[in-house]
Amino acid sequence: MIKYIKLTTGEELITDIEDVDSDNYKLKTPVRVNVIPMPPDSDSSKFQVALFPFGTISKTHSVILKKTFVMWVEDPVDDLYDQYNENFGSGLKVVKKGGIVTP
Repeated sequence: MIKYIKLTTGEELITDIEDVDSDNYKLKTPVRVNVIPMPPDSDSSKFQVALFPFGTISKTHSVILKKTFVMWVEDPVDDLYDQYNENFGSGLKVVKKGGIVTP
C-alpha cells in the first residue's frame, strides 16, 4: 500500500509500506520527498516536489523501520502518488473523475 509518511527525524517519505509485526514496518522502494518552495516573487502557494531514493545502496531496495520512528502515515495526494508510481512503482496512475489516464 503506497503511503506518505513522516519520520521523527523530519524526513518525509513515500513508499510501499506494510506491517511486519507490532514493532516494525517494511518499506519497499522508499523515496524521500523534498518540498521546494517557489521564489518569493511567484505565487507563494505553489511549490515543487523532488523525489530521491532512500536507502539506495541496499540490495533489496527495502528497509525494516521501527514504528517508533514514524510520526504519521497518510495517503499521498494523487499527483505525488502518480509521480512515485511512474518513477519507482508499477507505472499506474490514479484516474481522476471524468478523465482517462494511460500509463
